[in-house]
Amino acid sequence: KSQHKTIWTPLQNIVTSHLNVEFNQSTSFIQKLEKQLHCLKETQYYLQREVFISWRNDDLRESNNKIEKDYQCSEEWNNQIAEDLAKEDIWRAKYLNRMRP
Repeated sequence: KSQHKTIWTPLQNIVTSHLNVEFNQSTSFIQKLEKQLHCLKETQYYLQREVFISWRNDDLRESNNKIEKDYQCSEEWNNQIAEDLAKEDIWRAKYLNRMRP
């Protein structure tokens, strides 16, 4: 029995040592993975911000285009009113000329 124990102890030490090395390597690998995960999460956050900013810019561009169209329409409308007023002035002048004795 004692001879069996003396053989077992060095074997046990070798196996334990090997397991400790494996454990340390695994721990180190896990820490690297956690670091990478953190970096990925940060990257995801910044990408989501960029996408949001891009959507916001698209919305602003669309809104700006609508304002420009509305402005063009109001310009056309103003021009039409000016033409109508000029025609009315001409008509009024002709009418007043007819009314003179």
